[in-house]
Amino acid sequence: GEGCAPCRPTSIAGRGYLLCPDPTSWPLAQDACAASGRALVTIEAVEEDDALRAAMQREFSIPQFWIGLSDRRGADVFEWPDGSEVGAYAPFVLGDPDNTPPRCVRSVNDTDPAGWRDRPCADPFPFVCDEPAL
Repeated sequence: GEGCAPCRPTSIAGRGYLLCPDPTSWPLAQDACAASGRALVTIEAVEEDDALRAAMQREFSIPQFWIGLSDRRGADVFEWPDGSEVGAYAPFVLGDPDNTPPRCVRSVNDTDPAGWRDRPCADPFPFVCDEPAL
């Protein structure tokens, strides 16, 4: 919308991401990423997760953001935007996922340890878009 802070491009380990500070619902965040040929970020390694959390904290002082994981298509089946199921790296914290499906997932910096937490998908959070699909 008007007056929203723009997303900032950043490169981490040779991948180009968009860091988006405006609190947005998960579906609208996914649409915003798609508008630039991207999707909400798929995170499959702690190094990538830590680097993105650090970048959002450094650029915007933001401790949490939507990632591309949700169980919107089927309760308790967490999938990335490309339809692949969550893999070995799934660092949920504090007993999460604990919301009623469908839920969407954010990466959070202000828990100990840092990790992933679920929220209702309509809740507004900042978000990170992955590099454009080839």
